[in-house]
Amino acid sequence: MNSLHRISTIGVARENSAPENPGARDPRVAIFPGDVARLVAEGASVSVEDGAGAGLNLSNESFAAAGATIESPGSIYRGKDLVIKIKGPGLAAIDQMEPESTLMCMAHVETFPERRERANERGVSILALEEIRQFPCRFSDEVVVSGAAVRDALKNLPFVASDAEVVVVGFSSRMEGAIRTAARSNVASVRVVSDPPDARTIMEATPNTVFFYDSQSGHSDDLLRGIRETGGLVYDIADFERDHAAQAIEEYLAARNTAEFGKRRVEFLHGTGQDGAWYGIKLLQEQRGASMRLSDQKIVILGYGNIAIGAIDECIKQGARELHILGRTRTASHAIEKELRGADLIINGADLEWHERGQVFLITREHTRNVIKDGAVVIDLVGGSEKERSAIENIVRCTFLNDPVFVEDGVTFSAIWGWPMVRQFRESAATYSRQITDLLVSAPRLLNGMQVADRGVRRAFVAGPAAEVDPSSSDFIGPQPVLGEPLGGLQSSVDETPAIPE
Repeated sequence: MNSLHRISTIGVARENSAPENPGARDPRVAIFPGDVARLVAEGASVSVEDGAGAGLNLSNESFAAAGATIESPGSIYRGKDLVIKIKGPGLAAIDQMEPESTLMCMAHVETFPERRERANERGVSILALEEIRQFPCRFSDEVVVSGAAVRDALKNLPFVASDAEVVVVGFSSRMEGAIRTAARSNVASVRVVSDPPDARTIMEATPNTVFFYDSQSGHSDDLLRGIRETGGLVYDIADFERDHAAQAIEEYLAARNTAEFGKRRVEFLHGTGQDGAWYGIKLLQEQRGASMRLSDQKIVILGYGNIAIGAIDECIKQGARELHILGRTRTASHAIEKELRGADLIINGADLEWHERGQVFLITREHTRNVIKDGAVVIDLVGGSEKERSAIENIVRCTFLNDPVFVEDGVTFSAIWGWPMVRQFRESAATYSRQITDLLVSAPRLLNGMQVADRGVRRAFVAGPAAEVDPSSSDFIGPQPVLGEPLGGLQSSVDETPAIPE
């Protein structure tokens, strides 16, 4: 076996129980039958563990029809160039693998260092799916343009930008760049309001309120008239796009750092944010009764990366009236207390720099004792462990599917390891399957051997021979996680989210 030179044999392991969720059966499978067929068509021999797809009603016969061989649990890790699994397996499974073979999984070796140690002992390479990045970084045109529109508006305000109360009207993929750029700017506040917002939202506007909307989203005339009557400033993203899109994209391409890593290439981050928000709303309803209206609840979201955007999306879909988005300035210790006061649902999608983990917290136990009200729900989308602490001090480690909630100081907390397993386990598995298969069959085509991996993949080798690259080499990246730009403790850049426990 030598996956560094050529991948001929692939094993797809059953998920079973994993250290990330002890006692909970993960129903997913890493590769779907349709993607098995893609791999077979490219000349790979694919074996699937008996019953691997049963949790998703994918039968052994469906995999066999796609060209796979069905193997027993005792043999799936043996004699393969590459073994694929969503969650990292137990140590006994690594012991079955051949030297110079590769394990592809969400490894989380900083939290579970024994995985790396055992793989190194066995001479098995680990390719950590959560560390594979786009390279170079490239934001979508929609994000670039709507972000540029907000930057341009904030530079030309008739008052100091730090006094601006930014309101983004409605949620869509076209508005993501606007939300993210506003959140990481030095402004007084950022809110996302539902479309159309109710009268109370309109009446809360001040002369320093800056509205951003997108006329291509079909806002009503009544809504726009109501916004203009507040006396606040109103900007249409579509106007900026029509007049300045080409220039904004050209300037972005000229200025971007081509050495930067972009978003994860194997991810379900938007769905993770959606599922965490959905579960938080569910907990809130269980506490307050079926008559609770989400539009009457104060919802605070920390961060503005991909998982936070997913949470915003879900909250708006569930009927939230407005969301308070805490970015660069509003998560600072002197400002966050005001934002947390009176909050009913708090969703954390922000992370800390690695050296700050366990030393700095955005939400502290002092906040839960004296600021956050009893009965509030706190959802942590990032999670953590004793070695990689969350930005929320109360959360020492992720919670598990079989024990998802705990209460401290009258506040309900949840930080489930594997948010997509709460609701979208099939959707997440299908997404991972497609993304993993694309890595293997598309340029630079990892089926030709791990030595052809580009820099965004090579940085994700965290154990074994493939990780033993000469640091003096110009190609050396290393396995260290790369986060977004430093934001005074908040980590959450436009197209980047730290490795999270999916």
